Amino acid sequence: MHDRFSSYDQYPCQHSVCAAHLLRDCLYLHEHDQQGWALEMHDLLLDLHTATDEWRQRGALGVPAIEREEWVVRYFEILAAGFAAQPPPTSEAVPKRRGRQKQSAAKNLLDDLLRRADQVLAFLDDLSLPFTNNQAERDVRMVKVQQKIAGTFRSEDGVTAFCRIRS
Repeated sequence: MHDRFSSYDQYPCQHSVCAAHLLRDCLYLHEHDQQGWALEMHDLLLDLHTATDEWRQRGALGVPAIEREEWVVRYFEILAAGFAAQPPPTSEAVPKRRGRQKQSAAKNLLDDLLRRADQVLAFLDDLSLPFTNNQAERDVRMVKVQQKIAGTFRSEDGVTAFCRIRS
């Protein structure tokens, strides 16, 4: 589970996208760029989280196919609305340089949500997958903070002592 950073795609394993990162991105786009579809996607993700928690409490391994399909249809309807809401490129906005034209943050997120739809919705099929990777990030945060502050650990004994104290 990761935050859509492209270098993670190189790992030969099953991937899923952290919904907490998506929630933050959607909320940002709604608040700063007035993207209405982003708030709908935000709310859909929270509703999916609630639904998967309910099915998990019932002992299910995944969301039943009929309900899953309804969620997936809603997901793609919101994506379609998001793509439709994006302004077409204007002739004044076309840069004089070669290469790909820069896209807006909203368009980038929409492209990612479409391209990674199976990764975003993976927690519907396998209820053992968490909604976010926040706990994993919290578990390693103190070690990363220590590395940033000190630059590095000076010895293996220092690493051992630090880990023993933090556990």
